[in-house]
Amino acid sequence: FQNARIFLDKFEVILHSPNNIAPVGFLHPLAFHLQHKMELLSSGTCDISSAKVGYVCEVQGDSTPDHMVHSLSACSQLGNCTTKNLNLCISRSSRDMFSIGCWIHNVSKTLDGLQEDLISVLGKIELKLNEDGFDWLNVIYIHLYISNMRDFALANEVYVKFITEKKCFLGVPSRSTIELPLVQVGLGNAFVEVLVANDHSKRVLHVQSISCWAPSCIGPYSQATLHGEVLHMAGQLGLDPPTMTLRSGGPAIEIEQALLNSEAIANCFNSSLVSCAVLLTVYCAASLTFHGRTEIQHKMESFFDDESDLIDVKRVCSPIFLYILAPALPKGALVEVKPVLYVPENRDYGIGNNLLGSDSKEMVWDFQAYTVSGKICAALVSITKDVAAKICPNTEPELLSGDHIRVIAKFCVFLINKVLLDNYLFWGDLMVRFSLK
Repeated sequence: FQNARIFLDKFEVILHSPNNIAPVGFLHPLAFHLQHKMELLSSGTCDISSAKVGYVCEVQGDSTPDHMVHSLSACSQLGNCTTKNLNLCISRSSRDMFSIGCWIHNVSKTLDGLQEDLISVLGKIELKLNEDGFDWLNVIYIHLYISNMRDFALANEVYVKFITEKKCFLGVPSRSTIELPLVQVGLGNAFVEVLVANDHSKRVLHVQSISCWAPSCIGPYSQATLHGEVLHMAGQLGLDPPTMTLRSGGPAIEIEQALLNSEAIANCFNSSLVSCAVLLTVYCAASLTFHGRTEIQHKMESFFDDESDLIDVKRVCSPIFLYILAPALPKGALVEVKPVLYVPENRDYGIGNNLLGSDSKEMVWDFQAYTVSGKICAALVSITKDVAAKICPNTEPELLSGDHIRVIAKFCVFLINKVLLDNYLFWGDLMVRFSLK
């Protein structure tokens, strides 16, 4: 509004989702009046200058209730952690960020329950952050992996006792949550990975109200966090924003809605998926058939083609697409997408990518790289059974030995090393993530 503000004289709150994790409600005005902004300036009601006529005043009392912000002390909660075999994995680079991964090494596969394991894992990470002079305010993004998606609500209950809006007054971290078979491989019931920044220079989008433009958060996290020109977006489901229910019609409909939701969030940062996406991680539910997974892939490709034509944007290069099969996703969704975008302060930048083998009729390997000169270098190497057979000939893919795995690992390192050299980067600039089947 340019000339006046709306003052609510009387209103009521109508709860839509009354839960203790992320309550959502409607603000129903009963009586209101307009007051011209110049009257506010002359009366001194709001301390703003003429250059800040559009300033948004914070409504006092619109904060999280005290019972929502009580924090578990890491020291008090780790009393039972001394008997747990907690593992930490820290990946540092010469840049201004690092990651911490934590899990319970439970070879015997004994079950203590998700809440106990998650308390131990989050407590251990909190202690490590404090030891290094950081806290949850420095955390940009959190990957939460749990052993059973039916315990999603229980995980959130523990989560909000460590990561609160009071601690993260600049905004709680963005997050994605999926189910993984952790217990089967002796990793307990919870695996947490956090991305940490050395400073507090971040912008956070945290909308909890119901709207028509993008879904509210279904947990205690933010929709997106921008740090160092990189936008880390929370995992997006195919939720219809006004109703907060999954779109019906199958996986193609769900992924299309998830992409539309992601695009709406990207627009809040003056960016878009088509022009700025670096990496899109697509989690597919294990219940999907091969046809359903193919539908998702085709919809992903057509969405980017259609959107680029719609907004008349020439795609300088394609983002990296990473598809991961997960046992289960939140709300029983069939698909979840987690975008990472490059949002430059200066639009004059050089972007390039490389899909080795994509132009040849016979693809020898699946290798994708996305680079922004001097700022971003992302690479993905996927080794399928067919590729493994070509790297290690005369060997059945199901019978790969440790020596064969080492050969395949060297092959991956060779490809990544080439990307680094081509972009004048070094291994010290890199954070590596890998997975084995």
